[in-house]
Amino acid sequence: MPARGDPGPPHLRTVAQDGSLSAGAGAGGGGGGGGRGRRGRGKQSVTEVRVSEGRGPDGGRPGDWASPEGNEHGWRAGSGGRAPREPLTRQTVAAAVTYLLEPKNWIIVTVMAIGWRYGGAAGLGWGAAAAFFAAVLPTVFITRGVRRGRWADRNVGARGPRLVVLAFILASVFIGLCVLTLGGAPRELTWYLGCMLGSVAVLALITTAWKISIHCAVASGAVTILALIYGPWMVCGYPLVAITAWSRLELGDHTRAQVIGGAVLGAAAAAASYAVIR
Repeated sequence: MPARGDPGPPHLRTVAQDGSLSAGAGAGGGGGGGGRGRRGRGKQSVTEVRVSEGRGPDGGRPGDWASPEGNEHGWRAGSGGRAPREPLTRQTVAAAVTYLLEPKNWIIVTVMAIGWRYGGAAGLGWGAAAAFFAAVLPTVFITRGVRRGRWADRNVGARGPRLVVLAFILASVFIGLCVLTLGGAPRELTWYLGCMLGSVAVLALITTAWKISIHCAVASGAVTILALIYGPWMVCGYPLVAITAWSRLELGDHTRAQVIGGAVLGAAAAAASYAVIR
């Protein structure tokens, strides 16, 4: 039998209109059976929380329902117990930019665009194949490494793990290059993938001594090669390169010299690649 003043069993609590918790059936001074002890008698109850396995009616935790105004985390009844939305700060914006403009996305867009430009619908298919080896497989490898605790996050900031990831990318791009060559993909796309292989090798070499920004290198290279192939209107993409550089600086992942160096190297590699494939 619950002691007097006990809030009652966790499966039934009632929130009074003033936000105080009162016990439901079997709680308070109601004794053993059918008493309905209530704290704050005379106040109209406005909601009843039935908790199943420690959760509220829509998934919230019992503690989250102690007040209609929400608890100290800002959660409210009806919120499903979801964690509060992280406040919008420079750091959260920078993290979102880094994620959305990560190398994988630039590579996918670039190889698909090159495939379409030089091979039409068939070239688009070959572009998808190139994206699989140059972007998708490396992303899967990085994500699995994060889940297994081999590196801290998708950006892989530490030098040793970064070199491991770059080695995997080199192997994956090389296999993709072989597939495109043997399969008869558009020559320009195949050569571009070969140039990408050389660029990754250069990035890996630099990384052994200096943490150059790969985000900026890939972003700058992608905009440059697309501008050379599709026309000067593509230079409108350079503000995205600048935003990428800002995000890497804001997160403290690189110095200003490292993001500038990455952007310059990426543009130079793209110009060299265009000279080869045209």
